[in-house]
Order: sequence, then structure tokens, then C-alpha cells
Amino acid sequence: MSKKRGKKTYVSLLAELERTLKALKRYWFLALLLVTVLSAGTAGLFYKSSADDAFLKLTYNYENAVYGLLPNGAKLDTYLVMSDEVMQNVLKRACITDMSPRELSSLLSVTPMNSHTFSPENTASYYISTSYMVILDEGKAQTKYRIPRRSMLNLIGNAYQDYFIQHYTDDGISIEIPPARETDREYEEEYEYLSMCAKELLSYLNSKSNYANSFVSESTGLSFPVIRQELNNLLNVSLPDCRAFILEQGVAFNRSRYIAKINYLLNDMNRNYEKGKNAFDIRGEVIQGYDGEMVSTVLIPTEDTKEKFYMSKTQTGVDYLALDRSTSAINTSRVKREIEKQENIRTHMQLVSENSSADTDKAGALLDRIRAELSRLLKATNQTNTDFNQQKAGEYVKISVSGNGLMEAIGGKKILAAGFVFVVVAILFVRKLSMWKEKHEKV
Repeated sequence: MSKKRGKKTYVSLLAELERTLKALKRYWFLALLLVTVLSAGTAGLFYKSSADDAFLKLTYNYENAVYGLLPNGAKLDTYLVMSDEVMQNVLKRACITDMSPRELSSLLSVTPMNSHTFSPENTASYYISTSYMVILDEGKAQTKYRIPRRSMLNLIGNAYQDYFIQHYTDDGISIEIPPARETDREYEEEYEYLSMCAKELLSYLNSKSNYANSFVSESTGLSFPVIRQELNNLLNVSLPDCRAFILEQGVAFNRSRYIAKINYLLNDMNRNYEKGKNAFDIRGEVIQGYDGEMVSTVLIPTEDTKEKFYMSKTQTGVDYLALDRSTSAINTSRVKREIEKQENIRTHMQLVSENSSADTDKAGALLDRIRAELSRLLKATNQTNTDFNQQKAGEYVKISVSGNGLMEAIGGKKILAAGFVFVVVAILFVRKLSMWKEKHEKV
């Protein structure tokens, strides 16, 4: 009996399966449409609830970032993304007037993307993250103003990037170059001032050329090394030629007053020179009288970080005297060179009693050309630096809003499981529909 009953059940299942396959074959499009509609509706519900789940990713893309430093060498503080200045800029961009920067910052949290456990014994854990995640909680900006979380995070990222560039990148060099020669300034003094400005600009260009050597500005068509080369030509050719003419012709605006000023400076510098020379000599005598049999260093027992002792060396008083003597020698030599320079200028000024108008006009023209060229190079430097900040320094902080991918947004594994259920529902539905059709056809 049991065998017959089992065989009958098997035949019944085969018949049921055959009817089901026939129903699917007959109503396959309806089954497919049903599965599609149910899956799409469910995916839409999942997407609506999770599509706005996102976070802001800040990536610091420059050499000092791996050391936890800013481009200028100061300590990096990522939490400034929540500063009042950044938050105020965000609220202004979002046109929100009844929310304070403190309220908005309270909705933010900042965490490193690559968090890890630090261990003093494990050198591999000595790592500073260069990527950070900024998460925005639900707040008034989203509930009242209906601003999507992704849009708000983009505003925060852009505001912080502007803040970073404004505060932590080089905004150029400020050098005051007078538009024309002052009538009461001597020609030699005007030369000295322009020469000082040129050297200051050269120092700046040297630093810029070190890390922006290949950058070429689109607006100026120049690079920092090219501008530096043009400035070197000014320093090595135009400025020396101008000074040579001023000294050889003894060009002066008010000769007697200028010579009196030089005499006053020389008296002051000679006094400083004598003081420096005496300090140098006194320290030299003390050092010569020092007992050579005494050691110049003292050994002191010291404990290192591993609690082991070693003998460290420390300097004695005579070493500091030697250092002071060396400093005095350097300062005295500098004063001596300045004395010789001023004496040379005075000699040339005393050789000429009066300048012709041609000499003064030529000296003024030479200074004007140097001033104009220096102003041009200064303007080109700052414009090139501005272009560099916009194109290169703007990449120091890369911002991106990340969130769920498409598969995660529509439910991921949940939608796959739901799809399987929908297929079963569709099969049962077409089977019932087929049975209903057969019943009515017989009637």
C-alpha cells in the first residue's frame, strides 16, 4: 500500500509540475512583469531609505601630510573643518540664516579613514592617516530646508577647501616698490632700496622653484625658474651697471647733505667696529690663557630610553667663549665691509663738485627702468603663484562625497532574497490564474 501511495504521490507531483510549467509558458510575460514590478518597488523603498546615507572624504595630497603637517610645516588639524569660519561659509552658501555655526558643527563628526591601534613596540603602527571621513547627522538643514545630505556635505567640503587654501598656502610676496623715485632720496640710496627688493624677490623665487619647478602659468606663460632667471639678469647686469654709473659720475641729489650723512654713519660704524674688535681680542686672550691640560668636555653619566647608562659629553665655559669670539669675528667683518663700502661712496661723491643734467637724467632713467622691470617681475611672480594655487594647491585637499553603491543602496542581499520570494509568488500567481482560466473554460 505504501509503495502504491508513494507512486501515486510522485505521479501527482509530476502532473502538478507539468501544469505549472504550462502555466508559466502561457503567462510568462505576466510572471516576468509581476516579478519586475515587485522588485522595482522594493528596491525603490530600500533606495529611498538609504540613498542619502553618505559621508565626506577629505584626502590631504601633499608631501608633509604623511607627517601630520600642513604645507607650511605647521601641525595639521583636520577638526578645523568644523570651525566657525568654515561653518559660517557653509550656511552662507546654503542661504540658511536662522542657524548658528555652532549648531551646524555639532552635527558633524570627523574620524580617520585608516584607523589603527598604536603600539610603541610596533614600528608599523607609526602611521598618520591622510584621509578623513566627515559624517553629518540629521539636522535642521535637512529637515526644515530639505537640503539632501550629499548636497550639504559637498558645501562643507568646498568651504573647507577654500579655507585651507586661504590659510595654509602661500598667497604671494608683498614688496613695496615706489612708482617713481622720491625727489629727496639720493640716487645711491634708491639703488640700494631696489637692490634689496630684488634680493628679497630672488629669495622667494628660490623657495618656489624648489617645489614648483615645472609649473607654467597659463596667464603669464612663465614658470618660477624663468622669472628667477630674468631677475638674476637684473641683479647681475642692470643693477651693477646702474650703480657703476652713479659712482663713476658721482651723481647726487644734494651732495653736501649726502656726504654729511655718510660721515655720520661712518662714525657710528667705526665705534661698533672697535667694540666688536675689542670683544674679539678679549675672548682670544682668555682662550689663550686656558690650561691646555684640562679637557674641553665633561663626561656625565646619563640614562637612555632603555634605562641603560652611558657617558654623555657637555661643553665647558671655554667652548662658549670660543663661540662668542667666532660670532664677534663675523659681526666685525660685516661692519668692516660696510665701512669700506661707505668710504668708497664718499670718495666718489667728493671727486665731483657738480653733476650735469645729462648725468642726473641718465641715472634717473636707469633707476626707472630697473623699477619698472622689478615691478613687472613682481607682478608676474604673484600672478604665477595665484595660478599655481588654483591649479595645484587646490589639489592639496581632495574632497569627495561617498556613500552606498547602487547594489547597497537598493538593498544588496536583501533585494536578492526578496527577488527569489517574488519569483515564487509569481509562479503561484500564474498557476492560480491558469487554474481559474481552465475552470471557466470548462463551464
